[in-house]
Amino acid sequence: MLMGVASGGKVSRYEKASRFPTALTVFELEVIFGAPARDLFVGVYASVHRTVRVRARKLVRRLTRLPPDKRTVRKLALLHAIISSKPIRITNS
Repeated sequence: MLMGVASGGKVSRYEKASRFPTALTVFELEVIFGAPARDLFVGVYASVHRTVRVRARKLVRRLTRLPPDKRTVRKLALLHAIISSKPIRITNS
């Protein structure tokens, strides 16, 4: 009812990871559970985090072949920050 659905089937599919919610639904879940999306969808977050880091490494390799300018230096700094970031680990305490 809080999410505007008549049955719990849709929510159950989110819980089983057999369906991905829309951004609107993710924000609804954040409000309902009082937790950020990356805490609610830990496995999905970890997978996206790994994928983005791999892409960042590829882009760094590409950008380092270019003559350095202000924009390239800023981009490389951001990409290095992404590459060095660690995913959030959730533990049951």
